Amino acid sequence: MHICFIALLFTLCCFHVSAQRSATGFFVAPRINWAQEKLNWSIAGNDEGNNPNVLSELIWEELRGPQFEIASGIQLFNKVYIRGALTYQRITVGKVSDTDYADNNRGSPTAIFNLKANQGKTLNYRLGLFYQFWSNGRFSVMPHVEYFGRQQTLYMLDGEVPLIVGRELRSTYRPSWNGALVGVEIRYSRNRFILDYDIAVSRVMRYAAEANWNLQDDFRQPVSFVHQAKGNGWETTLTAGYEINAAIRPFMHARYSHLLIGNGTDELYRADGQVFTTQLNGVYSSGISVGAGIQFVWTKRSKRY
Repeated sequence: MHICFIALLFTLCCFHVSAQRSATGFFVAPRINWAQEKLNWSIAGNDEGNNPNVLSELIWEELRGPQFEIASGIQLFNKVYIRGALTYQRITVGKVSDTDYADNNRGSPTAIFNLKANQGKTLNYRLGLFYQFWSNGRFSVMPHVEYFGRQQTLYMLDGEVPLIVGRELRSTYRPSWNGALVGVEIRYSRNRFILDYDIAVSRVMRYAAEANWNLQDDFRQPVSFVHQAKGNGWETTLTAGYEINAAIRPFMHARYSHLLIGNGTDELYRADGQVFTTQLNGVYSSGISVGAGIQFVWTKRSKRY
């Protein structure tokens, strides 16, 4: 994750230096958000998706906490822009349930655990190319293509009563997504007010995850099992800002994301060296955030972008 952050900043700085003669603007926009996320997945009893079709299901929900974001961008040419963003969320509130089943369609539960998940983190990073396709001075349309990545660390922790007396439950699930986004940004500006709506979709998303079930003595440590799959997703953002002057633009914004991963593989590593493969039935993740920030703009010319 740190390599991606350094690469993002390095790329923007290189473009800023190399495009000095043609660029008309550069901006940096820090923001603070409050975010909430959820994630759930399930596996079947075998690699054909049967015996039963849902053997075990994990649901993390109400994962809340502060989110910090830094975005930056450069106008390279008259209508071409490059933008990047890095977002970090600290999870301070959350819960998780772990349920096992004996029969198909979540029938005959054999174990139900309701646990805490009030620790963890989420990191998002993206870098994209934007093109101003059309503008009449008040409205503008800007399609874009981006690379994005997302990494999480989710926990399963003891509740009020320890799961096993004398031992601490501290299991982790570390999912990651990456892929390409294609979207469009629509901007409306009037006087000093600016309203942006952006929607982006991905059809080429890769998903991978590693888990450490620390109290499961018959599972290998520190990697108990891994997940691999492909999927898709979409994200939409609404931003409202006010231009105090050419250099300072405070804003408020809201964002919603929806990620859906299809069937994949679950590889379980046992402590005795055996490896078992079953079907990952899919992964669903969604999140919402609201917040505010300030965009600081540097321009070479008086033309606004």
